[in-house]
Amino acid sequence: MKKFFALLLSLVLLLSLAACGQDASNGDVNKNNGEENSTGVQVDEGLFNVDVTLPAALFDSMTEEDIKKTAEENGYSGCVVHEDGSVTYTMTKTKHKEMLEELKKSMDESIKNLTEGENAVASFMSIDYTDDYSEVNIQVNADEYTQWDNFYALAFYMTGAYYQSFAGVAPDKIDVVVHFIDGDTKEVLSTTSYRDYVNEMESSGDTNHSNESSGV
Repeated sequence: MKKFFALLLSLVLLLSLAACGQDASNGDVNKNNGEENSTGVQVDEGLFNVDVTLPAALFDSMTEEDIKKTAEENGYSGCVVHEDGSVTYTMTKTKHKEMLEELKKSMDESIKNLTEGENAVASFMSIDYTDDYSEVNIQVNADEYTQWDNFYALAFYMTGAYYQSFAGVAPDKIDVVVHFIDGDTKEVLSTTSYRDYVNEMESSGDTNHSNESSGV
């Protein structure tokens, strides 16, 4: 479990770097007008700018102040936190391209850490994923595999969801399906998904709210 949390933390840090990129040096980027963009295409490309809207699920542990501070520190030209919890970043087209490349790089580095070296997960043999990050296949040694290994899927949920958001997938269409597969027999041992995880979290939140309202 310590390795899992270390991996998750490293991914969060990598994603923060990827989302932030290099400090903006161009002065020809317009500021976001502050209006909400709650519907429609989630990546809106202008002549010089790209607006990227990320789903609320990716910001559960951050306050609005934290989100805006991070955007400012890392050179985004605009940041809007919407009422539904989603966040829209405005950036140059160059930075948008860099972020997609950095996300892919962080995924590849994380996979290498999971499957190679002294910190590799004992059961993991190999990991591959589709180009759009909608599906991840983890080949495992069935003798070493345990249900605890499924927790590693959370890291892939976050990476895949970030990538799909930046690539223009609408929040309600984002999904990352993770298969744990017996490396020898090719039998699927377990399948989990980002969408199921989000729905479970939302359901849990509704239940907690209901209990609080009823005094339970």
